Amino acid sequence: CMSVLVQRQGEAQHVLQFACAGLRTLVFASRLITGDEFTSIGKVAISQDRDALVEALEGPSMAILGATGIEDRVQTGVPNCIGMLRQAGLRIWMVTGDKDETAVATASACGLYTTGCAPPAAAASQCQPFLQHHQSLLLSVDGTSVDECLDQITQHRRALKKQGLWNPATVIPTLVVVLHGLALDTIVAANYEVPADLLLELLVQASIVVACRVTPEQKATLVRLVQMYDPGNVTLAIGDGGNDVPMLQTAHIGVGLYGREGYQTVRAADFAIAEFRFLSPLLLLHGRWNHRRIMHVLLFTLYKNLVLVATVGLFSFFTGFSGQPLIDSSLIVGWNVLFTIAPMFVFGIVDQDITATTVLHFPAIYQEMEPLHARKFLLWAASAVLHSSIILYIMTTSVRGSPSEQGGVFYLGTIVFGATLLSITVKAAMTMHRWHRWQRVHVASLAVGPVLFAVVVWVCSNLYILWPHLQVARDFAGLGTALICHWTSVTLLILVAVSASILPDVAFIVFQRLYYYSNRHVLQEIDSHSNRRSDKPQIVAPCPDTPAASLVVTDPLSDSCGGHSSPQSPAPTPVPTGDIPMSTAPPSSECAILIAQLQRLHATHRADPEDNLLAATDTKMHPTKMAFVGKQR
Repeated sequence: CMSVLVQRQGEAQHVLQFACAGLRTLVFASRLITGDEFTSIGKVAISQDRDALVEALEGPSMAILGATGIEDRVQTGVPNCIGMLRQAGLRIWMVTGDKDETAVATASACGLYTTGCAPPAAAASQCQPFLQHHQSLLLSVDGTSVDECLDQITQHRRALKKQGLWNPATVIPTLVVVLHGLALDTIVAANYEVPADLLLELLVQASIVVACRVTPEQKATLVRLVQMYDPGNVTLAIGDGGNDVPMLQTAHIGVGLYGREGYQTVRAADFAIAEFRFLSPLLLLHGRWNHRRIMHVLLFTLYKNLVLVATVGLFSFFTGFSGQPLIDSSLIVGWNVLFTIAPMFVFGIVDQDITATTVLHFPAIYQEMEPLHARKFLLWAASAVLHSSIILYIMTTSVRGSPSEQGGVFYLGTIVFGATLLSITVKAAMTMHRWHRWQRVHVASLAVGPVLFAVVVWVCSNLYILWPHLQVARDFAGLGTALICHWTSVTLLILVAVSASILPDVAFIVFQRLYYYSNRHVLQEIDSHSNRRSDKPQIVAPCPDTPAASLVVTDPLSDSCGGHSSPQSPAPTPVPTGDIPMSTAPPSSECAILIAQLQRLHATHRADPEDNLLAATDTKMHPTKMAFVGKQR
């Protein structure tokens, strides 16, 4: 850490400059108290009421000793992680207890504030060419009363409507909203929904929301308001301190960081990670993969059971609903526990449609996760009925002969069962990820079902010959001999039935890949043909006029966004103490421009009374001692 102690005079300006540089500020003050005051303070301390204790200690006679600016470095990889999450379509809000300037500077260091949403500075003539390209907006809500907050929201609403930007259903890529905790507390304490709804209509349109000076209870309240505004939204909160525990418990998903303040957040969270940068693989990789895995497990479970049920049910029409079983009960019992269980483990554990490298190169694919809705269930159910109908029709019209010649109805049922099992095995192979990346476990999971089926039929057929009184193998009597005698025709018949049943699925996949392909299909082809890292195209941040759902792919040597190149800049580093800008020159950096506009907004409606000394303070400092040498006018 880096600490700087400044003298008493001009502490407001120094604290402001430290905050603009991203330093965490702390002001020290002292005063002499009498014995009676000490007794009263001790009584308050016993009650453990912190607010009352602070109020009792504060007084007009306090002497300011100085202020410190402590550097709190951003963890490695945070800007890149946030950039990937934003490209993936996630809305990121920064909620902190720091003051406005510190929060904005921290947001800039974390990569929340980039060149794609640089704020305008109308007073700085040097920034006019920069503003002509961006024309971004910075809005602040920091009123101290409900009426003042409503006036600010109304003014912002009117300004956005005048520019044709107001639309609660969309996100304005250049809008930054700074929300003060005092304003949030004022709106929530009003006990009626109109101010909260108006505030949320403004916040949901901003690409960046920075909530500053908020308490732990206010953090949880803000998450709760977002959930109430749109119940369909899924909220995720991440934090590393004890102040974040209420927020983590309120959000749908809580992610705790192993920090220096203990393991409170880890115990209260649903997930625990070591560093913030691990959030991107947690969501983009494991989150997306597990979503597809769970979806395929559910769909394949429905499909394979419905195929068997439809086969037995449709056979009742051929027998006139006589109750004659088609398939032996031993095979039906082993359907879920032996013959079709292996592909389920692959679907639920190791299946990946796109590799990790490709997903991290193209985070925008996260927006196109397939939802598990009723239409998908109906499509898989229709596919199951169609497959069972085709197989059963081909088998019943092709297998002829008397029971004495070919083993009876169970001879037909065993062939139908084998064709159905092979059909769902091919269906599972088509559903798994690309074949060129198959591992041994994929091949084993597909082969174990048909192999076990052949072994069970052969063993049960021979068991009846050895033990004629064995009731379990009675229905398999002579079945193995009949299948061996007609193995050529049986094999050809099974292949024809399986091919005919799978043909509609193959036609649908080919038609979809050729004419109605999605970004996921394109990335699968890129993934299968790009074996070298340098061959992969680069994903860039979409331009302001680019739809959020589109996938922007460019060549590594070309420019994007209308000819303006967008190289990935290194993460901003905190400004050292000796380099803190104390002059009144026009702001040049993007963070300084944002701070300048925030100061102008505070000039009209300020929530921090201690910042009112800014206009009446001389900002000269000693070049080596960092001591204030100016005067207070």
